[in-house]
Amino acid sequence: MATAGVSGRGSPYTGEQQEAIKGWSVWDGKTVERLFGSTGNLCAGNGKENAPEKTDKQGENHLQGVLRARSPNGIAPRPLLFQQLRPVPQQKSNNLCKTHPLPIVALGEQWQCPSDHLPVGMQIEDTVFVSWNVLHADHVQHWIVEENLQGLKGSVITQKQVLIQEGEILTSQREKEITRLICDMVTHGSSPKSYIALQECSDSFLAYLKTKLPPGYKLLESKTRSGCAVIYDAMRMQVQEFNEVALSEVRSKHLMEITLKRLRDKKLFRVVNVHVTGDPTSSSRKDLMNYVTQKIGAGPQSLVVAGDMNFIIEEMKQELQQGIKGSLQFCAPYRSNVGPMHGRRGIHAKAIDYFITRARENVRLLSPEEIFSGPNAQVIRGTLELFVDPKNEPIRS
Repeated sequence: MATAGVSGRGSPYTGEQQEAIKGWSVWDGKTVERLFGSTGNLCAGNGKENAPEKTDKQGENHLQGVLRARSPNGIAPRPLLFQQLRPVPQQKSNNLCKTHPLPIVALGEQWQCPSDHLPVGMQIEDTVFVSWNVLHADHVQHWIVEENLQGLKGSVITQKQVLIQEGEILTSQREKEITRLICDMVTHGSSPKSYIALQECSDSFLAYLKTKLPPGYKLLESKTRSGCAVIYDAMRMQVQEFNEVALSEVRSKHLMEITLKRLRDKKLFRVVNVHVTGDPTSSSRKDLMNYVTQKIGAGPQSLVVAGDMNFIIEEMKQELQQGIKGSLQFCAPYRSNVGPMHGRRGIHAKAIDYFITRARENVRLLSPEEIFSGPNAQVIRGTLELFVDPKNEPIRS
């Protein structure tokens, strides 16, 4: 397997380091390089038939040596979990890179986003949609600091979770930063947003956000206090209908179902903001897919389901009836979250924030520079450099 960017002219590695990486090019040694911004053509796999019988200490030592060489302080991060990694046949690597979760080390202070999810975006014609789980304030102390199952303790999330008083609103530096980024998002000069689906919004965050939204943008809050909210451009879109639908087994998880009319041509969009529970024993995935199946034939309007799905695309598609699979497309621009996965050890970078649309829609996925403007795009880009696929190819199936 080729290792472009690892050796040759302009390589940041010494000869010894190049050999170390090339010797392990069939492993997810890309984790090593992503930590410090280099490039290379390595990818992760899931083939149990090729799984090693035991950890190869020599290979682990080689990669840890590269980590130390590239680290600003000369200290390697937490050891790579080699027992989780699988060699990948070259002819299958591209598909696996695009769809399979990637085992990574704890990122800690290297994580640059004020939420544990990265925002994702897509465009249909001239209408731009974004989804972002902004991480509820109540979850920071327990999940990020105490449990630290995602390896994000010490990141900007915990650094900025400092309470501040903004007028009559008690918020935090982190929520203030998220609000600033959302305002940048909606006023992006070349990519203004028509619709933003938010999940895990605290009351204090929504109260503060309302005071800062630019003119022309409106905030639609969940009536059931589900933590979901929607921002839309009232100069481009008009709300025709707004309903909330409970997923049958988890009453606290509701879909925000909104019919929007695009003012320039009266085209209708049925947009759905969803936060699926991550419990693999619940029926949440099946409930959502049943809902989508019902809506796919319920009218000519465009269907856009966006949100934190909490399951990768392959897991979600397992709940679809065979006959409906060809009617839908599942679109994710990049891995958007890090954390544990059911039935697997360690931390994984995974694409669990994505869009579901009719297959006929001509969808264009947004780059980080189209979501945020100028240096703000580094919030996404800098994080993706830690675990992005070699070609950053979108996940679409």
